[in-house]
Amino acid sequence: MLKTITCICCPKGCLVTLDTDKPEETAKGFNCPQGKEYAIGELTHPMRTISSTVEIKGGLHPRIPVKTNGNIPKEKIFEVMEEINKTLYEGKFIYESSVGTKVRTFCSNPSGHVVVENFSGVMLANGHAYNDPKLGSRNTNFALLVSHSFNEPFDRPNEFAMEIGRLSNRLSNGSIIVQRYGDICHGRRTTYKRLEEGYVKPTLKEAIPGDLGLVLPYNTMKSLIEMIEALDHVTPGIANEHTLFYGVEAKFYSARPEVNDKFETKINGLYVAGDGAGLTRGLAQAEANGVWVARDIVSSLEK
Repeated sequence: MLKTITCICCPKGCLVTLDTDKPEETAKGFNCPQGKEYAIGELTHPMRTISSTVEIKGGLHPRIPVKTNGNIPKEKIFEVMEEINKTLYEGKFIYESSVGTKVRTFCSNPSGHVVVENFSGVMLANGHAYNDPKLGSRNTNFALLVSHSFNEPFDRPNEFAMEIGRLSNRLSNGSIIVQRYGDICHGRRTTYKRLEEGYVKPTLKEAIPGDLGLVLPYNTMKSLIEMIEALDHVTPGIANEHTLFYGVEAKFYSARPEVNDKFETKINGLYVAGDGAGLTRGLAQAEANGVWVARDIVSSLEK
């Protein structure tokens, strides 16, 4: 049986076709030896990297970020995650796409709700979960963040992200766009009828069915699709046509205030902490950052 695998060794993203019975002899479509090696490996013994956080005892902070020291067999992911889940707060998966971008999961909310975040007049998607199980939904939501770097002649990433957000707002009458993954793959807009027919119901009721392909750049959309397909190997079923995408969410990490090693700004007594300061990446790091700031504030008050 023939199988086509997208190589992710470089931005070219070669489509390598091979016979599952004789991969070595039949592989074609690659432009370098690494491409052939990757495709055969992905077919015969796929490997993955896991990033997460774990609890520690006796340390300065309660948790530290960890990752596997190399690729592990894909079939071992559940075994590894079972061990990590004993002390896991927020798992992270990082994927390098065929177009050279890095995609990562962010802010997972079991039984969560998608909400609207007003950022300087631009409506962006966000998510949260309640501590009370009675307030939980039937869905789990999380963000997929695609990192983009800019240089000359345009080096204003925050401005770029804001324009993407404004375009999304214009196409959704000032709201958030929601689109089924199946419609994304078919290159068509999600309609109210298709959304109603899906078995995953949106938790953000005011979201407008639409087409994120009219908002997000090609590299971003391709990266998101590849990430969902990769996650489907970890969480089978996530790449089904009923999975919902909300857009857009944007993180302005390049907006970083100048702070000292205690995260205090040049204004005496004014601290910045958490993701809002562009200095951390995720709930666990933001939490540790807040503790670090709080300790310094307490210490200054005791003097």
